[in-house]
Amino acid sequence: MTNEWHVALNTIIFRICFAFCLLSITVLALIPSEAVSDITVWDKANHFIAFLVLCVLLYFCFNKVNSLSSVIIPLLAYGLLLELLQGLTIYRFFSWFDLVADVIGIVSGIIVAKHLEKSILKSIRV
Repeated sequence: MTNEWHVALNTIIFRICFAFCLLSITVLALIPSEAVSDITVWDKANHFIAFLVLCVLLYFCFNKVNSLSSVIIPLLAYGLLLELLQGLTIYRFFSWFDLVADVIGIVSGIIVAKHLEKSILKSIRV
């Protein structure tokens, strides 16, 4: 397999994983809270982990990301949209603390993605 083909295949896999995670998180965020197992203590951790994973996947969805804003802005908008939609329901509510957890997850995701990218590039050169 040529290197371009390998990169294209990896990109497709990351995009499929990102789409699956995005859909899953959206459904979980908008279904009535009674339908979600009773893990409210872990709510902020769930936001953190969800946005960390989304950030890493989105970072690797593109062969070359010209700027981090192409990862940060869409994820911030998505987090805000979810909170606004939750605020419109009778069974969920808008939470600034959820958005803070989202932002911390995004920042952590960028750090993880950059570290992974560096490790991958280092292993290719060896």
